[in-house]
Amino acid sequence: MSRANRTTITLDSKIHAGLNSIYQAGKLTDFTIHVEDKEFKVSKIILASQSMYFRHMFLGDWKEAQTTNVRLVDEDPTTISDMLQYLYSGIYKPTIPGTPPPPPAPTGITTVATTAATIPDTSSSSSIEWQKAAIAAHIAQYTAGDMFFIPPLQHAAELWFSVTLEKVCDNTLLLDVLQEVYTSLPGLRAVTARCMARHIEALLQDERFKKMMVDVENLAVDVCSAVLSNGAAMRMRMEWD
Repeated sequence: MSRANRTTITLDSKIHAGLNSIYQAGKLTDFTIHVEDKEFKVSKIILASQSMYFRHMFLGDWKEAQTTNVRLVDEDPTTISDMLQYLYSGIYKPTIPGTPPPPPAPTGITTVATTAATIPDTSSSSSIEWQKAAIAAHIAQYTAGDMFFIPPLQHAAELWFSVTLEKVCDNTLLLDVLQEVYTSLPGLRAVTARCMARHIEALLQDERFKKMMVDVENLAVDVCSAVLSNGAAMRMRMEWD
């Protein structure tokens, strides 16, 4: 890494640390977001600089441009809280029930939290419940990134969704996620199909999966393409070695 890049990362981390400190103290706010019974006091400039949704809200002809508050309907308070925390701190760390405190992030690196270090690597029921909760949290943040036009948040959520899904060994959970993604989350189909391709031997023993391969549009094509891609990548690594 060049000296200029190191300086940029360090500067970014200091800026985010300062912004997060101000946010936690509830200072320098000029707008309030209401979600159910929760309220979040924020700065318009922080939101508008990172979210096209809020930029249009504050600078366009929306009624909120002339007010100091908005109520977000059909949104989850925890999801919005995690999203705002990301915008201020630069750290992707969604709330996942049962997650122990993460280890300290490397100095100067704040863009993506080290949540992977806390992913259980067992097939116990507690691990499966944690994985289910983690996947739900990453999907919620991915959806928020899409809804509020925050591409870096979407990217971080997709990354950790993939990392978590790779650890899942329970077919029922895998297929539940597969069903949800192919029903309502087209942006996560490619990464999900790649994960299913890595579990293909076990999944082919599952009648539910075989039925889904027939019934769900584009699923068979996506999974077969991912299997072929994985095979080609493996051959390339073997030839390289």
